[in-house]
Amino acid sequence: MTAQYADIANKNGDTELSSQLYKAAIDQELTSPAPDKKLINYLQRSHKNINLGWKYNVAGWIGTDQQQSMPGVSSSTGNYFLYSDAKYYFEHPWLPRSAVSIAALSNGGFANASSGNTTDLDLSYQVQPIASHDTYLKAGVRQRVIGDDHKLRPYVRVSSNVLSKDKWSKAWKPDLNHWLYQSVYADGLLYLDNTADYILFGRYEIGQTFKMKNDYQQRLTPYTFIQWADDSENTSTVAGLGASWNWNSHYTKYNGLDVDSEVGVEWQHTLQSSQGSKSGDAVLLRFSLSF
Repeated sequence: MTAQYADIANKNGDTELSSQLYKAAIDQELTSPAPDKKLINYLQRSHKNINLGWKYNVAGWIGTDQQQSMPGVSSSTGNYFLYSDAKYYFEHPWLPRSAVSIAALSNGGFANASSGNTTDLDLSYQVQPIASHDTYLKAGVRQRVIGDDHKLRPYVRVSSNVLSKDKWSKAWKPDLNHWLYQSVYADGLLYLDNTADYILFGRYEIGQTFKMKNDYQQRLTPYTFIQWADDSENTSTVAGLGASWNWNSHYTKYNGLDVDSEVGVEWQHTLQSSQGSKSGDAVLLRFSLSF
């Protein structure tokens, strides 16, 4: 019964109450004479997915990207990209499901391309209008600390990962051995100091996720994708193939396996580009870590 109340509180957006109820339900089940392991796993996943307090993320790639025009990322040619952020989700937010974010973004090249290296610091406030989907409205400022043009730039941004919380995600599914994976991601950023300066990005992925080992919830996802970008100066369309390996680690009482990790390899082929230097094929090594 406590678990049902926790689900209701979570759907109603009362994250603080739902967190307390999930913890109480986990405590109750763990101390019962015959604990229901399946129910405990469900309660831990539900508590882990509540956006409350601090959340951290590190992601990036190494290689030669065929298209770097993603919101907040320099469109210059480079061999790596690294993004790290810390978000604090408020217990009693000014607006529903909102958070403040502090992030650092770095990209550029190696050796003789090092002069193109850039690092930006970013401070923003975001709102998630719909609890069931990862769609965010964001307003923030960005300051370049390494590279040319050190001015402070205010911006507004809208991003959406439509299928991230649905049955098509890569997330561990206890009752399935494999399942269809799909991702639809769209992102747009507009700089307020120059409204002619914008970045639009869209990407669709489809593949199949296979359970490999129950230990650490390991799974393999081969996929194909197509993406499009417009950075107000250049446009491109890229397609390709990839494979990712996901696993979860660091067991905690209330979140279960609390750290989500992913590594993958991706081949990219340029279908269209307004930049003459962007052509042919490329290979990337991708990685991400969140907790």
